[in-house]
Amino acid sequence: MRITPDESIGLWVPQGVYRKIRQKLGELVKRLQAVRSATRLSAAPGEAAAKPYFVRAYVEHTKRLLESWGSREGALQAAVGSATPEDYEMIGKLEKALLIYAGLRPDDTLVDIGCGSGRLAVQLSGWLEGHYLGTDVVQALLDHATHASASPDWRFERVSGLTVPTGSDSVDMACAFSVFTHLRHEESYVYMRDIHRVLKPGGRLVFTFLEFAVPALWAVMEGNIASIGKEAVLNQFMSLDAVEAFAQHLGFELVEVHRSDDPFFPVMDQSAAGNLRNEFHSLGQSVAIYRKPG
Repeated sequence: MRITPDESIGLWVPQGVYRKIRQKLGELVKRLQAVRSATRLSAAPGEAAAKPYFVRAYVEHTKRLLESWGSREGALQAAVGSATPEDYEMIGKLEKALLIYAGLRPDDTLVDIGCGSGRLAVQLSGWLEGHYLGTDVVQALLDHATHASASPDWRFERVSGLTVPTGSDSVDMACAFSVFTHLRHEESYVYMRDIHRVLKPGGRLVFTFLEFAVPALWAVMEGNIASIGKEAVLNQFMSLDAVEAFAQHLGFELVEVHRSDDPFFPVMDQSAAGNLRNEFHSLGQSVAIYRKPG
């Protein structure tokens, strides 16, 4: 009987036993690798194994606000950039007015990407009769949106990737308010590619972005500089040539684009818009509208 040395464990074992041990260990390693891979793919959104940097950053951002604000509702409104309840309501009404300007109808199907705590959903409740899907990376924000919108037929879903959880050619309009501002350009491009997939022919994507060309937004750049070396929510700028190039390569038509300091859409119900007195309005970020041909 031949004896085979195993220097890694300092033992002498029969060759046949040695081969069986090596075979079993190899099978065990393969199983563990398969389990590990499956776990990564099937991990619930938001779990540590599946959290990209933009999920981690916004989860931590929301957590800090919840810990520092005296009001949970105020913290969840602040998480989407609204310092006061009045601001939360006003911006939601502006977003609704912009979507109506872009062609949203009451019976349309809408995907609200990065819906946050429901700033837009609250304003659409009672007006939008079609299907609504709101997605976000923070469950606490989704829970607030679900409660605040009071629309039991609407769907709110947590996501952690760059895809839209719905079928192809099924959506009339998608909106992404201050979403691509928190992603790298390549990630925004991949996200837009999947939005193109879910839109019906003729469907539209309305999104906002930060432009260097707008002087008032330079303060955001200074904030980015101050946060170098810290784990913080990314504030990404996008130039007009990128907006045009993305549309071309993704197969979108660029319908129109407006700077953040360019009032261009009407608010139909002035009395419901609080202190908004001008006939036309803009958002705090530039706006682009894409259309899927067809």
